[in-house]
Amino acid sequence: MAVLDGGDIVYIARAAASRIMSPSLNVGNRLPAYATSIGVVLLAHLPEAELEAYLARTSFLPFTRNTIVSPARLREVLAQVREQGHAIADQQMEAGLRTIAVPVYDKAGAVVSGINIIGPTARMQPELMRTRFLPLLLETAESLRL
Repeated sequence: MAVLDGGDIVYIARAAASRIMSPSLNVGNRLPAYATSIGVVLLAHLPEAELEAYLARTSFLPFTRNTIVSPARLREVLAQVREQGHAIADQQMEAGLRTIAVPVYDKAGAVVSGINIIGPTARMQPELMRTRFLPLLLETAESLRL
């Protein structure tokens, strides 16, 4: 689980099934929002003025060949996320890792955080993520509604 803080996401909770992947990713760690599934979910739900401010101040760095590196491409992805209700980041931050995220809403319907599942690309095909993990994420997000 992570929240948006400026241009980054900050992890506020984490459960690791294995220490094989990203062992240094812990509570309190910050990652650029544009390159993470949780970040994209949170950016997709920002008011337009806040999104514009974010885009104006963000330097898009390419962490991998798949990283979103332009405001125009990010806008396209954000539109898809709003429509689908979830985000998949395919090797955006780290080669070999794929993530899927959903927003967590408060009782008033505002997005307050996001949750995701991270796994190796070899075992986590996008369709499997949508059919097996997305329903679990949505159920968990609903149970966390404040």
